[in-house]
Amino acid sequence: MTLDYRGRLPDGALIRRVVTAPDGAAPVHLRAEHGAMTYAAGTTDRVIRWACATQAAVPVAPNAAGTRFDGRALVFEPGVQGGLHLPAALPDTGACAFGLVYRASGETPETLLTLQPTGRKDYLYLAQRGATVLAGQDAGDLALGLPAPDTGVHLVLCGLEGGRVTLMVNGASATGTLGAGWGNGAADLFIGCRGQRGGLKRKLGGFRLSDVMVWPQGLDEAGAAAARAVWQERMRDAA
Repeated sequence: MTLDYRGRLPDGALIRRVVTAPDGAAPVHLRAEHGAMTYAAGTTDRVIRWACATQAAVPVAPNAAGTRFDGRALVFEPGVQGGLHLPAALPDTGACAFGLVYRASGETPETLLTLQPTGRKDYLYLAQRGATVLAGQDAGDLALGLPAPDTGVHLVLCGLEGGRVTLMVNGASATGTLGAGWGNGAADLFIGCRGQRGGLKRKLGGFRLSDVMVWPQGLDEAGAAAARAVWQERMRDAA
């Protein structure tokens, strides 16, 4: 099923207050292509560094073998730890956004991205279970869900501003509020896993990842339009 969103996002779907990013906190776009990958010694398909001009993601501690790359996408498999870590991806969760473009193929994708305040246990996660994309907080009551087919290429974005969370899936949006204990400050981004822990294999699902995007200064209409363009490009590639 192909979804093509050409209009404006609904009111409330963007982070309206775009702040001035601290030095070095430029937007990040990790693209799944050979030139962005560093491979484990002796392999041509196990990624140990995924980089762009401004940031690099590296395997989490339990991901000893590296993340599988098939030439077009990073491949995450159910119950297999292939997670990556983008350290201090966001300098301030008071106003920021992050997201990804991925392809679901009928397996349960489960954990897509996890945002964890640096040095804390709590985290915000994005996941897909069946035909629903979820945003939830480990130590809070946040529970947002939007429909998405269990096959196809999806664009999922998440924006934070002042404790408000906006989840955007293929053009639809929903909003909620983080628990009072969340606070602001720097946060790490985990890709395809819930963090550095070696357990939680039931939270590791199957999907093909093409892009991860981070906006440390918040998401405006220009950033949202760029994300939609990437999504449409990936849908054409998959057709």
